[in-house]
Amino acid sequence: MLFRRPELLYFLFALIIPIIVHLFQLRKFEKVDFSNLAFLQQIVVNSRKSSQIKKWLLLITRLFALAALVFAFAQPFIPATEQATQDKATAIYLDNSFSMQMPGKEMSLLKDAVQNLIPQVENAKNTIIFTNDKKISLADNDWKNKLLNLDYSAKQLSMPAIKIRAEEFFKNKKDKNQLILISDFQKHKSDTLNLSSKYEIHAIPLNADKLSNISIDEAHLSENENQKKIKIQLTASNAADKRTALSIKNGSKLVAKKTVNFESNKRQSVNISLTDDAYEEGLIQIEDNGLTYDNKLYFSINPIDQINILSINQADDTFLKKIFQGDDFSYQSTQAQQLNLADIQNADFIVINEVENISNALKDQLLNAIQNGKSFCLIPSIDSSYENYNPLLSSLNLPEFSKFIENEKKVTEINFNHPLLKNVFSKRVENFEYPKVNSSFVFDKTRDPILKYLDQSAFLLGKEQAYAFSSAISMENSNFQSSPLIVPLIYNMALKSVSNLPIYEQIGKKSIYRVKVKTGNDEIVKLKHHQESFIPRQRSLGEKLILETQTYPKTAGNYKITKKKDTIAYVSYNYPRKESSFNYHLLDQEKKFNSIDAYFDYQASQNEIVELWKCLLIFALVMLITEILILKFIK
Repeated sequence: MLFRRPELLYFLFALIIPIIVHLFQLRKFEKVDFSNLAFLQQIVVNSRKSSQIKKWLLLITRLFALAALVFAFAQPFIPATEQATQDKATAIYLDNSFSMQMPGKEMSLLKDAVQNLIPQVENAKNTIIFTNDKKISLADNDWKNKLLNLDYSAKQLSMPAIKIRAEEFFKNKKDKNQLILISDFQKHKSDTLNLSSKYEIHAIPLNADKLSNISIDEAHLSENENQKKIKIQLTASNAADKRTALSIKNGSKLVAKKTVNFESNKRQSVNISLTDDAYEEGLIQIEDNGLTYDNKLYFSINPIDQINILSINQADDTFLKKIFQGDDFSYQSTQAQQLNLADIQNADFIVINEVENISNALKDQLLNAIQNGKSFCLIPSIDSSYENYNPLLSSLNLPEFSKFIENEKKVTEINFNHPLLKNVFSKRVENFEYPKVNSSFVFDKTRDPILKYLDQSAFLLGKEQAYAFSSAISMENSNFQSSPLIVPLIYNMALKSVSNLPIYEQIGKKSIYRVKVKTGNDEIVKLKHHQESFIPRQRSLGEKLILETQTYPKTAGNYKITKKKDTIAYVSYNYPRKESSFNYHLLDQEKKFNSIDAYFDYQASQNEIVELWKCLLIFALVMLITEILILKFIK
């Protein structure tokens, strides 16, 4: 038994007062004379015996009554466990990631958890609730509204991050601390669930009634024969008897609609032709009763301005003329000896086609053009010395040539992840007719390779603005012009020279845009959305502006790149799709509770305290009543 106010027990010393009163009574007896003394002696003896019994009974009842009152005011209690008497700090992690959109018993898993949690913590003390992106203190007057209006987050805290958040709250707390995890405990590739800690951790897994979901995983744009096609990848959790309606919109305009069946395969690819030249506010949407965040995919296709191509030749450029046909390109071809250096500044993409001698004036003009955001590709001539190209390569931060060899070499390896070839092929090609060269230069370093020879040396390398072949690709030295690789490679080099923005980027991932716009010293551009607006990191590069985003935006959607009131371009962002799969952690049974109510019922039993003060007050009252009865009925 323990006492809430043990200092009041000192009043037990007051019990000595009734003892003194009963043992040392100060009343004096009067002497009365009687004629028969023998008879009087008998009466006196009997009276004194009866009086002593009554006094002792009264003393006992009064002592018990007074002692019971002292014990009652000291508030004695009996705890169910040692935990019941300890000061506790409780941190509750409520997972609000997208996977908590799965349907629960009545609403989504998150909304069901909020409804069950509120009545359990309404009177809780020293308790905090935190989510992936918010912290809710129960001391706030509107904490209930914050919980009820809790939205889903693209961010998902790892277990170490959750512990760090909890320990911030536990700082300077004493006795017993505990962390409660309320989540579906979805498992990701790099995620581990370590529940060991110096404080108690309890897990409350939430399970969806039905694991069924269809998601839009990704989309890629391809152009063949001047026709745009968008390839959409979808995944269903269960292939049997699954179908969904897919639609594509450009703003409010419905562009295409199609039904996708998953009866034979859980993964389906859909190719849809796009009729419009630009899709500033593109949206791919499906109908699904599972997760909702992956039912939409935003995309933007900006109109491409005509690209100015300048080819400086000392070899046949017929293959370049075939690649750059159509209204999207303005192709200009000139011989090296007849070059007007002013044409370089008007070009967006410059090709040095086997020019044997790179003059200092040409090198300076090329460097100046690249600093202004132009793109460049070097095709060396085997009739020239490699020392002739190295000053230019070094200035462009490309590997230099180290030697020249006349052995035949085959191009056998493709870097499918390089920006020039990413999403060009529907699948990785492992066996194709390898292009070859009869003679070639050798780069002293293999950095940013695009194509490699069998000996792992680079045939083509470069990134973003500057590219270089290690060999001449004229028909006399190579059959590369007949290879299917040449068209997407050279074509995409030209596209990278202008503001060819990706159709969408991923929220939380570093994204870099190059837009063709001139800004003054005090001018800035913004990214705007109807729910969000922010200023990205930006720097000027000649006629182009380099924009960088990562921390923002937070919301998926179509955004405008604006300068003052003018719209420069459109970009789109989507949430990562890592939460669309149904992989979950297996939890230790000792740390797991089947529901929120089950956990708090267990805690109530552990914190149960039997209060004794009421019983003691009743006992004191009984003793007082007993005293009254003794005084009345015992003579």
